[in-house]
Amino acid sequence: MKKLMYFFAIVTMAVLAQSCEPTPDLSDRGAITGVVTDATTGEPIVGCGVCLSRHIPAPHMNSRTSAVEPEMVATDSLGKYEFTHLYMGTYSIAAHAGGYLPSDNVEVLLTTDNDADWIEVNFELVKAK
Repeated sequence: MKKLMYFFAIVTMAVLAQSCEPTPDLSDRGAITGVVTDATTGEPIVGCGVCLSRHIPAPHMNSRTSAVEPEMVATDSLGKYEFTHLYMGTYSIAAHAGGYLPSDNVEVLLTTDNDADWIEVNFELVKAK
């Protein structure tokens, strides 16, 4: 009976370990930066909202992913933005500003391979009519 209880305890721990999301390596961090400009004039767009969402594997859903709560920053006086100290993985990023059409979502993969732990994504927004 005691052996049977140990067996079930080990099986339960193995199942739980497989269902948990892996803990990210805190030493592997990256950044996504860029500039948002007016598509016609090339001038920087000050105060433009840039939204970043991280995608993580959804538990028990094979290859599907789910987004983590998005982060948002505003561009500075030069139209620059930055997201730093990001875990390696897949992100979606988009820009939007008053009086402009929102950008398309851009998928970005941060990885330690090929120095892709810092990626620049620039946006050129078109004025709304």
